[in-house]
Amino acid sequence: MLKSITENYDITAHATKLRDRGVTGIEALTRLLVPFKGGRADGLTDKEHSALMLLSRVYVATTDQLGRYLFSDSLPSTRERKARRYAQRLARYQLVVRQHRAGMKGQVLTVTPGHRALRGYENILPEGVVRPEGMPYGPALLRRLKATELYVRLIENCRHGGPQPQLFAAFPDGWRKFIGVIDNDSYDDKYMIRPDAAFRLPTPDGDQPWLVTFYDGSEADIRIARTCEDYYKFAQFQIEREHTVPSRVLLVVEASDRASHIQSILARQPERIKNLFTVSTMDDAVSALTSAR
Repeated sequence: MLKSITENYDITAHATKLRDRGVTGIEALTRLLVPFKGGRADGLTDKEHSALMLLSRVYVATTDQLGRYLFSDSLPSTRERKARRYAQRLARYQLVVRQHRAGMKGQVLTVTPGHRALRGYENILPEGVVRPEGMPYGPALLRRLKATELYVRLIENCRHGGPQPQLFAAFPDGWRKFIGVIDNDSYDDKYMIRPDAAFRLPTPDGDQPWLVTFYDGSEADIRIARTCEDYYKFAQFQIEREHTVPSRVLLVVEASDRASHIQSILARQPERIKNLFTVSTMDDAVSALTSAR
């Protein structure tokens, strides 16, 4: 990894000089990574580049997910071990943080602020949205990992002839601000939707945008109904203001009985709203996305 740099660049000595000068935090990381600038993928190998690109897109992944993403041709028993080795190399250069979490398969990985100093890894957030720093915990971590799992499964499906997801954005990159355009909205009514993931899937009729929300079963019915209404308002905004294809929405639940319950909530919504939605478990999410019309 970074062979040409490590042979000619003493990163430890450089770090010591910066520390002696009182340079700390993200500024120091940026300066330490200056020698990486210039090469393709900033001196990383192809696999390291792919690993960092995945993590810069989804922010959080397990080494099991990273292994499936990077080493599709390897045996399942060796994928996680290989991914762990690549994560260790990226962590050595302070581009990735690794942690062990109870109940998680393998290590949990997230990118550090320093990865944004490398060319090609910058993401643009909606105005006013702040990208999280550090590793999430609890329910937030589970939701982030579900988004990563969906993306990895879509990529695995693509390798077997399925459509390739385009412009995949996880929290908070997939959030959208918009202006209400429904009859009872004033021109100044502003809204924000907060999907867990947003992306496009190619279809014979063109790219179909999708928004994804994960439910863990603790959400009140009124909250689900309001979320559906907000997604409908966003779809109307896309049609009337942006003149684009409206986003469809996938609601991913833990079990089939919960899916039936959410379907009953959608059944009480106006026809124009419920037609935008697809409800699925994680196991059936990819087939639901690729078969939706």
